Amino acid sequence: MFQLRYLECHNFFSFENVSIRFTKGMTLITGYDDGGKDSNGSGKSTILNAVCWALFGRTLKGVQGQDVVQWEHKNCKVILILEGGGHVYEITRKLDSLIFKIDKVSISGHHRDIQSSIEDSFKTNYALFIRSTAFSQSQVEFLAASGDADKKRLFKEILSLSRLDRAYERIKTRYETEYSKAERLESELGTNRRQKDNIEEKILKAQESHQSWEEDKATKIKEINTQKNK
Repeated sequence: MFQLRYLECHNFFSFENVSIRFTKGMTLITGYDDGGKDSNGSGKSTILNAVCWALFGRTLKGVQGQDVVQWEHKNCKVILILEGGGHVYEITRKLDSLIFKIDKVSISGHHRDIQSSIEDSFKTNYALFIRSTAFSQSQVEFLAASGDADKKRLFKEILSLSRLDRAYERIKTRYETEYSKAERLESELGTNRRQKDNIEEKILKAQESHQSWEEDKATKIKEINTQKNK
């Protein structure tokens, strides 16, 4: 399991310069909006979006590129530090660059290679992260008001189990088809083997007959020569 340790944002959405240190355990994020009566618009979701963007280069809703940069700025930067498995992982992402360090050692390579290293290190990709890590408010409300069947359906959707079920059925069908082909080929191979054995047996008998004929011929020639010499 990986734990958030530090998040730093510069010109990312509404965050001009924000840094957050996370302690061990559960973290509750609350906010206050000066222009409203509640915490809507205070930037709570921006924290989660920053984590997601640092990891994958897109937000929870798929926003990417220049759209994540604060107004009147040309670039942004998010630094994310996580810890897990005895290692410290640090990601620094800008629009035009990506740096990934494991225990302060930079991973070299092109942008795509570094992104693959990030996903390999955390054993996840964008789609899986969205379904298994970022649990939306609407999903929470739906879960609270749902029966067992709907809860099961929701979790299957979150964990992509329905897609796994469909993939399993496709693999099962493919396996049955290929197994049937293998059985048919095995049957044909058995038939061919029997035919081969029959042909080899006929060849052997023909060779034996030819050998016997040659021996008989040699015997008769010898008898004829013997009679001539008398």
